Amino acid sequence: MKRFLYTIISVMAVLPMMAQDCTTATATITFYRNGGSPTPPTPVYDDYYFSVASDKKVVFAPGNVYLNNDVLSFFGTQYEYKHNRDGYTDLFNYTTNTGYWSTKSINGDETGTWYNITKTEWEYLISESQMPGDSHRANANTLWGGARLYANDDAKNNHWDDPNYYKNGLIILPDNWILPSGSSFVAKASANSGNNKYTYDEWAVMEAAGAIFLPAAGSTSQDGEDNVCMIYMSDTANGPDNYYMMCSCQDFAPKWEGDGNVSNTRGSAVRLVRNAVLPVYEPYYFSVAADKKVMFAPGNVHYDGSAYTFLSNQYSYGRNASADNRDLFDFKSDWVSESINGDEAGKWNNLTKAEWEYLWNRSEDSHVMWTHAQIDNTYGLVLLPDDWNNTSGVTMVYGKNYEAGDWRSETENHYTVAQWGELEAIGAVFLPGAGNYTNCCDNNCAMYMSLTPTGGNYYLMCSCKDFAPKWEGEGGSVVTSYGAAVRPVRAAEIVTP
Repeated sequence: MKRFLYTIISVMAVLPMMAQDCTTATATITFYRNGGSPTPPTPVYDDYYFSVASDKKVVFAPGNVYLNNDVLSFFGTQYEYKHNRDGYTDLFNYTTNTGYWSTKSINGDETGTWYNITKTEWEYLISESQMPGDSHRANANTLWGGARLYANDDAKNNHWDDPNYYKNGLIILPDNWILPSGSSFVAKASANSGNNKYTYDEWAVMEAAGAIFLPAAGSTSQDGEDNVCMIYMSDTANGPDNYYMMCSCQDFAPKWEGDGNVSNTRGSAVRLVRNAVLPVYEPYYFSVAADKKVMFAPGNVHYDGSAYTFLSNQYSYGRNASADNRDLFDFKSDWVSESINGDEAGKWNNLTKAEWEYLWNRSEDSHVMWTHAQIDNTYGLVLLPDDWNNTSGVTMVYGKNYEAGDWRSETENHYTVAQWGELEAIGAVFLPGAGNYTNCCDNNCAMYMSLTPTGGNYYLMCSCKDFAPKWEGEGGSVVTSYGAAVRPVRAAEIVTP
């Protein structure tokens, strides 16, 4: 939202003030709509976030909730708990009051900042299911595991078998997780397996990279459960006497209780979340790394002998008729130094091999984010944006590989120009089978240049016949004079509210 400057009495408000020498001074008072300022402060975004639904990302609280002297607070570390001892209450009976925690001020934050996630959101976060149609965050099975933290920086790590020194629990990793150098993590490991054991300093590294730890705070059903079992409350009631929670015991794999075998007076730990503060990008962007989002050019690059431009649509390509009519190129170490379509140099560049692979391996719920298609008799590969939602009414089969035979006989994902226009309008990108310098490959093979050379070879994204991605250039099978199409990208822009 733009900030508008308001003043009083034409341009400024001038109020009389009594100066020390009894003469009249003036003061200018400037008013800004909505409490704005001449330059709004740069938003502070959360570095690490967790998807609990396809359209909802959250940040976890820095520790479990406790009640002391009628004040709700968070423990100072992620692994602390009291098990309702020493005047602290940190195991709570379930309340059927949906949204109960969001009605409370916690850590002095305003009411509504923190809330509990639902059973459905817990399941989305750490679901074991990978069946098509089941809803879960991408790579959910790789982003949690049992762990043991040596939560004492003074004990010299000599007491791994003494529960007074270590804490068992469950680690949950953010969507954009990158394992820190020198660290290790085994997904779905049990807490006592020895796979995920971290010293005080080692855990500090993991935590700084966004890892969340839920300690085995036990329940109030029996005192011996702490450091053995963890029960975390959700916000979902099911009938008057039951409730859902996230429960892990012994192996620390997530289990779901609440269908009558766990009463709502057993007592659960509470780890709340708040909405993640994230930049809002222009629509139809593509993630090519955990922290990099790009927009594709509107067509392949063309060179007319003096300038680089983009072809007029996404499905067009040429055959290098001459040096001044070129759409296939020998390897270039980068495109960032070129002005393309009259844009300043530095705006457009090619993806690296690693970025192509990241792009290809994305998934959204029940489908991968690519497929193959024919547009007006041009064969090629479709890439879908992160925020893909097919509202066009045009049917698409995801992950479609045409057989190695005559792809023209296939009937799925065959589009007219008008139908493709509807899909392109909501973010779909098409890479045509532009072939290479050999005459046999056009409309049958797509070779798209990347930025990553190794020795005298280069990497590119190559799809032939079945249009499955293949990577060439590592063993000398593709040389730099083979010729590849180029579809560059630019950084996705943040939309300023």
